[in-house]
Amino acid sequence: MSANKVEVPKKCWVAITAIVLAALVSGCVGGGPAYELKCEIRRRLSQPIPFDGNLEAVTQHSMSGHHLRTVKRSVQGEYAVLEHGKLIYEDTRRAIVMKPAGEPAQVFILPIPYVPKNSDWSEWRRPDYADATPAPDLRFMHEGRPKADILPVPSNFFEMRFKVRLWDTRPSAPQQP
Repeated sequence: MSANKVEVPKKCWVAITAIVLAALVSGCVGGGPAYELKCEIRRRLSQPIPFDGNLEAVTQHSMSGHHLRTVKRSVQGEYAVLEHGKLIYEDTRRAIVMKPAGEPAQVFILPIPYVPKNSDWSEWRRPDYADATPAPDLRFMHEGRPKADILPVPSNFFEMRFKVRLWDTRPSAPQQP
Protein backbone atom coordinates (compact mmCIF):
# COMPACT_ATOMS: atom_id res chain seq x y z
CA MET A 1 0.00 0.00 0.00
CA SER A 2 1.55 3.29 -1.07
CA ALA A 3 0.83 6.68 0.43
CA ASN A 4 -0.54 9.21 -2.00
CA LYS A 5 1.26 12.54 -1.84
CA VAL A 6 -0.44 15.65 -3.07
CA GLU A 7 1.91 18.06 -4.77
CA VAL A 8 1.04 21.71 -4.19
CA PRO A 9 2.21 23.84 -7.10
CA LYS A 10 4.77 26.51 -6.27
CA LYS A 11 2.34 29.22 -7.47
CA CYS A 12 -0.14 28.16 -4.76
CA TRP A 13 2.48 28.51 -2.03
CA VAL A 14 3.34 31.97 -3.28
CA ALA A 15 -0.34 32.97 -3.16
CA ILE A 16 -0.84 31.46 0.31
CA THR A 17 2.26 33.24 1.61
CA ALA A 18 1.09 36.56 0.13
CA ILE A 19 -2.33 36.21 1.79
CA VAL A 20 -0.83 35.37 5.19
CA LEU A 21 1.64 38.28 4.99
CA ALA A 22 -1.12 40.70 3.96
CA ALA A 23 -3.20 39.61 6.95
CA LEU A 24 -0.26 40.07 9.30
CA VAL A 25 0.72 43.46 7.91
CA SER A 26 -2.83 44.85 8.00
CA GLY A 27 -3.45 43.32 11.40
CA CYS A 28 -6.04 40.62 11.82
CA VAL A 29 -7.98 42.54 14.47
CA GLY A 30 -6.98 46.06 13.57
CA GLY A 31 -4.47 47.93 11.49
CA GLY A 32 -3.00 49.96 14.31
CA PRO A 33 -1.20 49.41 17.58
CA ALA A 34 -2.68 47.67 20.61
CA TYR A 35 -4.10 49.63 23.53
CA GLU A 36 -4.79 48.38 27.03
CA LEU A 37 -8.33 48.98 28.26
CA LYS A 38 -8.65 48.87 32.04
CA CYS A 39 -12.00 49.11 33.72
CA GLU A 40 -13.37 49.02 37.22
CA ILE A 41 -16.91 47.98 38.05
CA ARG A 42 -18.35 48.81 41.45
CA ARG A 43 -21.53 48.41 43.47
CA ARG A 44 -22.45 49.41 46.99
CA LEU A 45 -21.57 46.86 49.67
CA SER A 46 -25.26 46.77 50.61
CA GLN A 47 -25.88 45.16 47.17
CA PRO A 48 -23.26 42.37 47.07
CA ILE A 49 -21.69 41.34 43.78
CA PRO A 50 -22.37 37.63 43.18
CA PHE A 51 -19.51 35.24 42.51
CA ASP A 52 -21.43 33.54 39.69
CA GLY A 53 -21.61 35.25 36.32
CA ASN A 54 -19.20 36.94 33.91
CA LEU A 55 -17.59 40.28 33.19
CA GLU A 56 -16.98 40.75 29.45
CA ALA A 57 -15.19 43.38 27.36
CA VAL A 58 -16.86 43.23 23.93
CA THR A 59 -16.03 44.86 20.60
CA GLN A 60 -17.48 44.35 17.15
CA HIS A 61 -14.78 41.74 16.47
CA SER A 62 -13.78 40.23 19.81
CA MET A 63 -14.83 39.35 23.30
CA SER A 64 -12.72 38.80 26.41
CA GLY A 65 -14.06 38.04 29.81
CA HIS A 66 -13.66 36.35 33.12
CA HIS A 67 -15.90 34.46 35.48
CA LEU A 68 -16.78 36.74 38.40
CA ARG A 69 -15.21 34.23 40.79
CA THR A 70 -11.77 34.94 39.25
CA VAL A 71 -11.96 38.73 38.85
CA LYS A 72 -9.80 40.77 41.22
CA ARG A 73 -11.97 42.30 43.95
CA SER A 74 -11.33 45.01 46.49
CA VAL A 75 -13.29 47.19 48.88
CA GLN A 76 -12.99 50.94 48.42
CA GLY A 77 -15.01 52.86 50.99
CA GLU A 78 -18.62 51.73 50.72
CA TYR A 79 -18.11 49.91 47.39
CA ALA A 80 -17.02 46.46 46.22
CA VAL A 81 -14.82 47.01 43.13
CA LEU A 82 -13.95 44.56 40.33
CA GLU A 83 -11.00 45.11 37.97
CA HIS A 84 -10.79 43.96 34.34
CA GLY A 85 -8.32 44.54 31.52
CA LYS A 86 -8.11 43.73 27.82
CA LEU A 87 -6.09 44.68 24.77
CA ILE A 88 -8.12 46.59 22.20
CA TYR A 89 -7.44 47.64 18.63
CA GLU A 90 -9.15 49.77 16.02
CA ASP A 91 -12.84 48.89 16.11
CA THR A 92 -16.21 50.53 15.60
CA ARG A 93 -17.91 49.69 18.89
CA ARG A 94 -16.98 48.60 22.39
CA ALA A 95 -18.82 47.75 25.59
CA ILE A 96 -18.38 46.26 29.03
CA VAL A 97 -21.07 43.70 29.83
CA MET A 98 -21.60 42.79 33.48
CA LYS A 99 -23.54 39.50 33.65
CA PRO A 100 -24.18 38.54 37.30
CA ALA A 101 -26.05 35.26 37.73
CA GLY A 102 -29.75 35.72 38.43
CA GLU A 103 -29.81 39.34 37.26
CA PRO A 104 -30.16 40.98 33.84
CA ALA A 105 -26.86 41.92 32.22
CA GLN A 106 -25.89 45.56 32.51
CA VAL A 107 -24.24 47.02 29.40
CA PHE A 108 -21.86 49.98 29.41
CA ILE A 109 -21.18 51.36 25.93
CA LEU A 110 -17.64 52.75 25.83
CA PRO A 111 -17.16 56.11 24.07
CA ILE A 112 -13.75 55.18 22.66
CA PRO A 113 -13.00 56.39 19.12
CA TYR A 114 -12.30 53.96 16.28
CA VAL A 115 -8.58 54.55 16.79
CA PRO A 116 -8.17 54.48 20.59
CA LYS A 117 -6.38 57.32 22.33
CA ASN A 118 -4.71 57.44 25.74
CA SER A 119 -7.06 58.61 28.46
CA ASP A 120 -7.12 58.94 32.23
CA TRP A 121 -9.86 57.37 34.33
CA SER A 122 -13.32 58.37 33.15
CA GLU A 123 -16.00 59.45 35.59
CA TRP A 124 -18.02 56.70 37.26
CA ARG A 125 -21.19 56.11 35.27
CA ARG A 126 -24.30 53.98 35.22
CA PRO A 127 -25.00 51.32 32.57
CA ASP A 128 -26.55 52.40 29.29
CA TYR A 129 -29.15 49.62 29.43
CA ALA A 130 -29.96 46.19 30.84
CA ASP A 131 -30.43 43.09 28.70
CA ALA A 132 -32.03 39.82 29.86
CA THR A 133 -31.40 37.86 26.64
CA PRO A 134 -29.30 34.67 26.97
CA ALA A 135 -26.21 36.19 25.28
CA PRO A 136 -26.17 40.00 25.62
CA ASP A 137 -22.44 40.10 24.85
CA LEU A 138 -22.89 38.35 21.49
CA ARG A 139 -25.94 40.49 20.80
CA PHE A 140 -23.88 43.67 21.29
CA MET A 141 -21.01 42.25 19.21
CA HIS A 142 -23.24 41.52 16.24
CA GLU A 143 -25.98 44.16 16.50
CA GLY A 144 -24.61 47.00 18.59
CA ARG A 145 -27.15 48.52 20.97
CA PRO A 146 -30.43 46.66 20.47
CA LYS A 147 -33.34 48.68 19.18
CA ALA A 148 -35.92 46.64 21.10
CA ASP A 149 -36.13 44.30 24.08
CA ILE A 150 -33.87 46.35 26.33
CA LEU A 151 -34.75 46.77 29.97
CA PRO A 152 -34.53 49.77 32.25
CA VAL A 153 -31.41 49.84 34.41
CA PRO A 154 -32.22 48.09 37.71
CA SER A 155 -32.13 49.91 41.03
CA ASN A 156 -29.17 47.76 42.17
CA PHE A 157 -27.10 49.00 39.23
CA PHE A 158 -23.34 48.76 38.85
CA GLU A 159 -21.12 51.72 38.04
CA MET A 160 -18.12 51.59 35.72
CA ARG A 161 -15.09 53.68 34.85
CA PHE A 162 -12.27 53.01 32.40
CA LYS A 163 -8.97 54.24 31.05
CA VAL A 164 -7.00 53.52 27.88
CA ARG A 165 -3.22 53.36 27.45
CA LEU A 166 -1.04 52.55 24.45
CA TRP A 167 0.27 49.06 25.11
CA ASP A 168 4.05 49.23 25.39
CA THR A 169 5.56 46.12 23.80
CA ARG A 170 9.15 47.15 24.42
CA PRO A 171 11.06 45.08 26.98
CA SER A 172 11.56 46.74 30.33
CA ALA A 173 14.82 48.60 30.85
CA PRO A 174 17.35 46.66 32.92
CA GLN A 175 17.42 47.58 36.57
CA GLN A 176 20.36 49.71 37.64
CA PRO A 177 22.35 48.36 40.61
